[in-house]
Amino acid sequence: MKYFILTILLVFTTHLTIHSQTTTPDGFESLLFAAENDSRALVTGYLTPALKGMSHSLNGGWYHTAKTHKKFGFDISITGNFSFAPSRDEMFSIVELNNVETVSGNTSIPTVVGPDVSETLKYKVTDNDGIDYTAQVQAPGGIGDDLPLNAIPSPMVQVAIGLPIETDLIVRYMPTINSQGVKASLFGFGFKYNILQHLGPIDKLPLDVSVLGAYSNMSTEYDLQKNSSIEGSGQQISFSTNTFTLQALASINLLFIDFYAGLGYGMGNTSFDVLGTYELEYQSGLNTYSRTLTDPITTKVKSNGARATIGTRLNLLFLKIFADYTLQEYNTFTAGIAFSFR
Repeated sequence: MKYFILTILLVFTTHLTIHSQTTTPDGFESLLFAAENDSRALVTGYLTPALKGMSHSLNGGWYHTAKTHKKFGFDISITGNFSFAPSRDEMFSIVELNNVETVSGNTSIPTVVGPDVSETLKYKVTDNDGIDYTAQVQAPGGIGDDLPLNAIPSPMVQVAIGLPIETDLIVRYMPTINSQGVKASLFGFGFKYNILQHLGPIDKLPLDVSVLGAYSNMSTEYDLQKNSSIEGSGQQISFSTNTFTLQALASINLLFIDFYAGLGYGMGNTSFDVLGTYELEYQSGLNTYSRTLTDPITTKVKSNGARATIGTRLNLLFLKIFADYTLQEYNTFTAGIAFSFR
């Protein structure tokens, strides 16, 4: 499972790097050639859907029933969450950027989850003497077609164990892995509390009602230096996503099949940094203008909103097979299996 997670991260991060060693920059690094405010806007516009989608994915998959375990009962779940970016987020507008335009005249370019269409951008920058310089680059295309189900995925393994007072402790964890320039780690925990125990004879029905609170963190670093076409040092991409969700859960538990639902709120906060130094050069006739950027990009993306989930689970003795769908800003499909021992 950890290598599957690594593969997903590699799809994302390697598409942020330069695709060819040519004199015309292309790929993610080409966005750094714009003027400071413009490059920050371009990077934020390009990445925001992926970062928001990751937040929504990490808030999913915490449960497949509202029922809590008996004391020291447990289950092990292998889950995949897939968040779908709305079509409006497959492109972003550059009309408010005064020093950026497309050669084609289009006013929108793909985001990271958009189509694999690369626009040629023209940048204008001004040196300290007021002389204008231009650069023409290929903007990165989207990678939506390369993603599983055309969605932002978040696979994970988690364990739930029953505590006294009809409460489950849920833990998801991936130790730090480091391969092919990607360093990543994942950690999260949550609590599910059975509130039906306080409602008298109702707890005799095949119905369970509980509340869930859960937190996740995923951190990733990517060594950009080895594939960079821009001179410099310490070039690296780093992003960290923190999420929290609070939900009310209900499930109807039958012999071979259960139905469950959740209603609540999810919050996510992702920071994205482009670190290191970058030596950029521009031409204007016979004149050359050089810029040195140090840790050029720091951006944060928040994703908060209500969420409603409905799902079903097939019970085959200790093996559980489940799937659900969540309505939220980035609708999310979740599927998985669990080995449950009450």
